[in-house]
Amino acid sequence: MVTVSIIMPVYNVEDQLERAISSAINQTFQDNEIILVNDGSTDKSGEICNQYKQKSSKIKVIHKKNEGSGLARNEGLKIAKGKYVYFADPDDYLSHHLIEENMKIIEKEKSEMIVFGFYEERIIKNNKKIIKNNKKIIEEKYPLAQRVKNKKDFREQFQQIYDFHPYALWNKMYRKTFLEKNDIYFTNQNVGQDALFNIMVLKYVQSISVNKSAYYHYVFRHGSSVNRYREDRFESEWNIASQLELVLRELGMDKKFKNIIYKEYWNAVYLELVNLNSCNCPMSAKEKKLRVESILKKEKIKDALKERNRNNEKNPFVLTLVTLLNRNKILSALRVMELRVKMGNKRIEWVNLLKNKMNH
Repeated sequence: MVTVSIIMPVYNVEDQLERAISSAINQTFQDNEIILVNDGSTDKSGEICNQYKQKSSKIKVIHKKNEGSGLARNEGLKIAKGKYVYFADPDDYLSHHLIEENMKIIEKEKSEMIVFGFYEERIIKNNKKIIKNNKKIIEEKYPLAQRVKNKKDFREQFQQIYDFHPYALWNKMYRKTFLEKNDIYFTNQNVGQDALFNIMVLKYVQSISVNKSAYYHYVFRHGSSVNRYREDRFESEWNIASQLELVLRELGMDKKFKNIIYKEYWNAVYLELVNLNSCNCPMSAKEKKLRVESILKKEKIKDALKERNRNNEKNPFVLTLVTLLNRNKILSALRVMELRVKMGNKRIEWVNLLKNKMNH
């Protein structure tokens, strides 16, 4: 048995893949295996996986048809031999001490999982110049919670746990027997498989180690991906909100954390407004309006909108959307979001570049 299985789903990331694999190979802790699951890539990603398999005996490669990252991770879990499981993404990379330092803590504290910090790297394209002239802004982010020793601790610290990227996989390491015992695996939902996975983790977890140092490099590229329309986007986000509400109810925590439940339902609405303003959305303005009207009829959504108003929403953009939707001014809300989608990246780039200059 190896100590840690690093599982990496791979799909059309030939430009970033070698850095990701190399960062996994070059860990200071070497008693690990790296499972690359090529999820039907149509570029050279599959070839790169095979090349690295020839270079390192610790690399295993699975080639499968394209079914999404969740089912790809399940294939990795099936053959994983590690005592612990770590999920990495192929377009990011790991600091060299990630496995060693987090494994030591989780071993010492005998926890079911560990949560740690990460670096958010924002690649800012400057007037569409070539990649070497791009600006990079790096921000370190750390968990707020303290060590969780039992379910009582978990209930008391749930807000802090939720506030630090609760659905991300790459800032956590899991004990494999914990996942197996509770039958925790990924679904075939197109969007949010990682969220549904971690909601099940939250349902069963009794002990969590916390490392307030940063190790993972999450690379966010403005303009690097096209905002694509997904027909089932709202249903996927609604399912995430519903599953979290169900788990909190089963744990007797739904009343205490109603704010979180309402936030999840609001997120489903917000992301659908973004979705309807995607560049390839085939719907007419009238069809979009009817779509939003049908969503606003749901009682959970009505409650979520009322809650955003009662909480004196501080974000002026969100407050504008909530006010328009509460007044049933759907076309106006869609136009506001359309402007946000079009201007969002330029605004974010300008703000981040300004912050970067002020900090130097």
